Amino acid sequence: MLLLAGAAQAASVLFIATGNVPAGKFHQLAEIARPHGLTVEVRFLGSLPADVDGGLWRGHDAVFFDSYLQDEVRARLTR
Repeated sequence: MLLLAGAAQAASVLFIATGNVPAGKFHQLAEIARPHGLTVEVRFLGSLPADVDGGLWRGHDAVFFDSYLQDEVRARLTR
């Protein structure tokens, strides 16, 4: 998506994942993205503070959720 727009600036992508997603997946993804000017950050839902707010999204051009546990994600991030 960001590459198709011809973005010359570095872009930052955030993944929110649940504990059932292997962390190594994101290391590989970050290596693939780096030559294209993309930085990849992953935050695991279980390690987010209980009082997490919209500040979590700041500084990222896109946010993706990597989980099939939708109820768990909603319960934690609805606020």
